[in-house]
This record gives sequence, structure tokens and C-alpha cells, in this order.
Amino acid sequence: MQMKIKLIILFFLLLINLELAAQGWQPLITLQGAGTTAMKVNSVGDLFFTTASYNYPVGQSAGVYRKVSGSFIINPISPSSGKSYNARAVETKGSSDVWVSFWGNPSMEQEGLYYSSNKGNTWMNTYSAGSNNNIFSIKANPNNEDVMIGTRNGVYLSTNNGLTFNPYNTGMASNSWVYALDFLLDYAFAATSNGLYRKSAAGNWEIVSGILPQDTPKTITHSGNHYYVGSSKGNIYFASSVTAVLLSVYSFTSAKIMSMISMEDSFQNFLEFFLAAKDINTDLLGPGLYNSHNNASNWTDFSTGINDPNNVSALCGDVNGNNIRLYAGSFDNTTNGVRIYQRDYTVGIIQLSSSVPENFSLFQNFPNPFNPSTRIRFKIKNNAEVKLTVFNSLGKEISTLVNENLIAGSYETEFNGSEYNSGVYLYKLEVKGNSGTEFNEIKKMIFLK
Repeated sequence: MQMKIKLIILFFLLLINLELAAQGWQPLITLQGAGTTAMKVNSVGDLFFTTASYNYPVGQSAGVYRKVSGSFIINPISPSSGKSYNARAVETKGSSDVWVSFWGNPSMEQEGLYYSSNKGNTWMNTYSAGSNNNIFSIKANPNNEDVMIGTRNGVYLSTNNGLTFNPYNTGMASNSWVYALDFLLDYAFAATSNGLYRKSAAGNWEIVSGILPQDTPKTITHSGNHYYVGSSKGNIYFASSVTAVLLSVYSFTSAKIMSMISMEDSFQNFLEFFLAAKDINTDLLGPGLYNSHNNASNWTDFSTGINDPNNVSALCGDVNGNNIRLYAGSFDNTTNGVRIYQRDYTVGIIQLSSSVPENFSLFQNFPNPFNPSTRIRFKIKNNAEVKLTVFNSLGKEISTLVNENLIAGSYETEFNGSEYNSGVYLYKLEVKGNSGTEFNEIKKMIFLK
């Protein structure tokens, strides 16, 4: 009986064909225009991004672009044809809704908000910013049909999915330029030239204290009921609740925070931050692109593979299990200055030791049997591309625990089986170097609920 089970397992393992995903930041595409202005991923992993023109009107055009089902649509999906001046902001909701701030020909039209219900195949102009005005930010509430836009003249709100807008400024200083917006619980937040504002559903805008003097909030992101703010002076602020005072938790010397996002899984087992900063003191942390594992209070360089990390202007991504797919866009301010990069990142791996092992090793998980989680340790004797994958008893891949470049050392990661049935599972460690596969081993583990 045991021999039969082993033969069945070996049979299914022969059917498994593993391809190691691209490691680090990988260049995806270079496009016309001065650079990337904004980017967003929708609920099914499609990427949308906006670009600025270069040397308009004789140079290269601005545009709106998308990457759908893994493939770029090279031609822009801009709301109007012909050479365009600027596409400034983008927002998505669900699998199909997209909003963009777009300005075609400044001598003939004003900047406006455009809405698409079909991933940009067709567009509807739902709001005109008017003369001497711009749309800097767009935020859709995932729980209803509210959409906010941030302009040079404060906030405007739509309650019908962006089809019509009305001023939404009571309590906010006049002529506030609104750089970023967010919805959190029953509150709205606005990062403006006059400070950070919050608004309850029934109240007026009120200033949030804690921003340092002469500093300006530029970005907002949140996790649970906490939120984080990045500023023009390179400061990161944190609020423990929607009504709490902001506290400064980190400062990038002489930098400007260009983009900051937070990523967490559906079980809130992890929280990762990614940040792009410009004009930073590179002697301290390296150029322009960073990652934090601990509530944005410490940051490490995350720029390997980016042509010029100091030019990264936009970030976005989505989460699948403990795997994050990230996108970065650059603003090189030159001909063909739009560069889009991708990085697949695995959360939850811990380096136990940087001592160089004599051999590659994959250890038995512990505990085993387990319920619901177990730890898996492995060693690699040289820098390599490492992939650790879990399969069910039929040989179907169900989870990728590690999928990245690692330096020599000893590591540990966790597999959580909460969403799976009891049974026998397999985990495989594959290590690839410059000469190809250097190590390949499979072990069995048992999940008992």
C-alpha cells in the first residue's frame, strides 16, 4: 500500500512543470512622454497608468495606458485622439470601472474627469475642471458609489459613481490644492496644500494636527483603521485611528515622498509598505525606492533592477495570498521617459543566519502534522533565485511561499493551511543559479484540522 502511494505521488510530481517567475524589478515597457504620473491595479489585476507629455505640442503626447490579462495594449486608451497635454490621475473600482484626469489640447479644452465602465474601451466626460484648475487626485469608495476628486479649489464629491459632482469643501481652507484622497471607515481624508483634513459622514472638514510646520502632506494610505501620510519634507506620519493625532514615525532627509502604498493579505497576517522618494540623501539608504515591514518606522532599499530609482514617481500593486505583485513607473522627464517595471515579492520569509552553509538543504516542516500553520526551513550556499512552492496531493500548486533572489544563508517561512482541507501536502524547494538549477528537493507534510 505504501509503495502504491509513493508511486502515485511520484507520478503527479512528474506532471509538475515549474517556471521561476522573474526576480527583482523587471523592466516591462518604455513609452513616449515625459514620465508616469499615476498608476492603479483593479480587482482582477489589470494595470492602468497615466503619463505626461514631453515638449508639448511638438514633442511626445501624454496618454492613458493599460495592461490587461498580462498583456500591454501599446496604443493609448486615452479619452481623446491626437496629441495630448497631460493625464494626471487614475482610479479603479471592481473589475471594470476606471476614472482618469485627462487634458487633451489646452488651447481647445479644459482638464476634465473621464469615466469608463469597460476598462477604458469607451469614455464619458463627467466633469470639467474649468479654467486655471486641475484634477490632482481621484478616490472611489469601494463600499458605495461615492467618488471624490481633488482640485486646485478643494474637493468635489459624486454620489452616483462619478457621473455628476458638487463642491465638498465646507470647513476646508479656500484654494486648497488637494494632492491625495482616501476613504476610511465613515471618514474621508484629504492631503492638501493647507494641511491634512478629515471629514466624518455628517460633519465638516477639520484639520488633523500633527503635521510639522512648513511641511505639506502629499500621500495617504491605510491599513485597518490606521492611516499613514507621506509629506513634501520626507516625513512619514501615523495615526492609530481615524480620530487620532498624527505622529511622525520616520523621516527621509531632504526628500519628497512621491508615492506610498500599503499592502496586506485578506487575513491581515502581514502589512508591507512601499515608498518612492525623490532627492533623498542616498548615502544613508540608497536611491529612491524603499520597503518597510514594521509599520513604516524603518525602511530598507528596494530598488534593485530600477534604471534610476530617484525618478520613480508612481507605485501600485495587488496581493494574492502572501505574494505581492508590484508595479513602478518612472518620470525621466525626457523623450520616452515613461518606464514601467514589475516585481513579484513574497512576504513572510525570515533570514535566520547570514553564515554561508556548506550545502543546500530543505528541512522537514515543524510541527508535522500541523494545524493550521507550520514552519519550513532551508539553507542556500550561494546567492541564487529561490522558489518554495506547496502542492496538494494531486500535484496542483496551491501556494508560493518564496519566489525571489536570496543571498547565501539560512531561512524560515510559514505555510498557513486555514483555507485548505486536511490531507497530505508536498513542498518543493528549487534553487537556480547562473548555470541553471542547482538544487531541487521535495518533502511531504500532513495537515490535520
